[in-house]
Amino acid sequence: TKKKPNDQESLAFQRVFLRLFSPLSPFPLLHTMSWDPHAQQLTKQGFTHVALAGLDGTIWTSNPPFTAEEAKYFVAGLADPNKLRAAGPKAGGKKYFVTVADSDHFVGKQGGNGLIVVKSKQCVIIALHDDKLATTNANNLALTFRDQYMAKLGY
Repeated sequence: TKKKPNDQESLAFQRVFLRLFSPLSPFPLLHTMSWDPHAQQLTKQGFTHVALAGLDGTIWTSNPPFTAEEAKYFVAGLADPNKLRAAGPKAGGKKYFVTVADSDHFVGKQGGNGLIVVKSKQCVIIALHDDKLATTNANNLALTFRDQYMAKLGY
């Protein structure tokens, strides 16, 4: 059985994340305006695929399988979480069961795999994970990325 993270593990995870994305970080690539390094850093944290897209659906950076149509669908789904929950979002040809949905993020599950979509001021963060990354940690990572990093950049 898969071990669920406890509060101390979650806090440790967030501390590591904040060190990586801090303005004092030793990782200078995290402070450029090219979006690729940001997506790559999330991938290094355990996501299998990551995209950043504008609220109009324009893909800023993505490693497959995300499309502009999916990004637009996710943005529209955040505007109407009940519709999203009823339809079940699709990403990379897979349909996900929505476990959490509100106007600023949603979580989808398919077995041990998951889809996390988080809306920020100017973009959506779209990320897939496999069973190596617990959904709780994936959700916390994406929300922390938005709240502690993208918000500070004005995005």
